[in-house]
Amino acid sequence: MGRPKIEACGFSDRGQVRTTNQDAFYVDDRKKFPHIYAVCDGMGGMYGGEQASKRAVEILKDYKDVLKKLSRKKEVLLTALEQLVVKMDQAIVEMSEEKEEKMGTTLALLYIDKEYAVAVNVGDSRIYHINELSCECVTEDDNLCGELLRRGLLNKTGVRGHQGRYQLTQFLGIGNERVKIIPHIKIMEKPQEGDVYLICSDGLNALFDEKRIVGIKKEESIEVFARGMIEQAGSMDGSDNMTVIVARVTR
Repeated sequence: MGRPKIEACGFSDRGQVRTTNQDAFYVDDRKKFPHIYAVCDGMGGMYGGEQASKRAVEILKDYKDVLKKLSRKKEVLLTALEQLVVKMDQAIVEMSEEKEEKMGTTLALLYIDKEYAVAVNVGDSRIYHINELSCECVTEDDNLCGELLRRGLLNKTGVRGHQGRYQLTQFLGIGNERVKIIPHIKIMEKPQEGDVYLICSDGLNALFDEKRIVGIKKEESIEVFARGMIEQAGSMDGSDNMTVIVARVTR
């Protein structure tokens, strides 16, 4: 058997209503482990959200080589990921103050090494881990619905159609002296051949449940899988920007 490797792709679409695309994403094209992927969904004025999401991705690109060197020092890596999120948050706060325009962005970041994977998120962009047995959302939504779910005041069936889905409780650009950004970080088990990781903005995850995602996943090509999600979302709604990254473990 050959050594494990990752094949990945990413696509973004502005949808059928928006005039701009405020999403940004990063797909690691390096062949060796570890790999890093991220989706950012911007919010703000006409161009504020677009600038915020792009700035977050730019900072990730600046720091990705440092993060990759820490793959054998897991605890140090986790601290570095937290620091990266704080740095992104501070940079967007400063840009917002400089331009006198409110702006922010979500972040869903996936770090895949041979022995483990790490999901990091702020906001409501999501990461799913899909294998032969299950499709699991491994991120936590930073919105009112997410808070109600964690407190046991709402169940999953009550989320769809709930206006709390659109009320973010945390995002990059919210930080200040009174509010500290606290990313959700989840360590996952060793990636196995056939595992699929899906990262997407809420323009997609608001429309797809786990059953629908697994149904699309049966396609052999990850490009067909990714494009299929965007095409289906566009036909179902298309009112928001839509971004998806698909990464699959192969040999």
